[in-house]
Amino acid sequence: MHFGHRTPAPLPDDPEREVGEYALHIQCAWRLSGPGGVIAGWSDMYVAADPDLPEEEFRWDRPGASIADAQLRPWLEAHAEPPPVLDLAVDRCAGFVLRLPGEQALEVFPDAYALPHDLREQWRVFRPGEESPHFVVSNHGWDEHPAA
Repeated sequence: MHFGHRTPAPLPDDPEREVGEYALHIQCAWRLSGPGGVIAGWSDMYVAADPDLPEEEFRWDRPGASIADAQLRPWLEAHAEPPPVLDLAVDRCAGFVLRLPGEQALEVFPDAYALPHDLREQWRVFRPGEESPHFVVSNHGWDEHPAA
């Protein structure tokens, strides 16, 4: 998910690509909600959009294959311009809610226990295309890391 002013960042296979001033990468539980409830969430990435597809043929990482893809596509098309963030609320477990117009919200909630030897990234914020540090939240807390 990108925020802020868009700038061109073409790739060989995507010459029209743009990135936002800031990027948010989420690797923990999340959901996008609206007035009617959940639009899509983390676990929807692992369920086939085609109910008739045999389980052994489902590949969650193929674009368009999951329920999350099917649910998010119309939402993204309806928001060609990213909606403004109206409010940000954080919780004591490094989760947060971005409140968006129309009673919509992106809710991010890390749900991993912090074993001493098990470091798992939950989410990060950074400026795409820059060598600036990334703000990274793991199941052990937060830190700034050099650009990846």
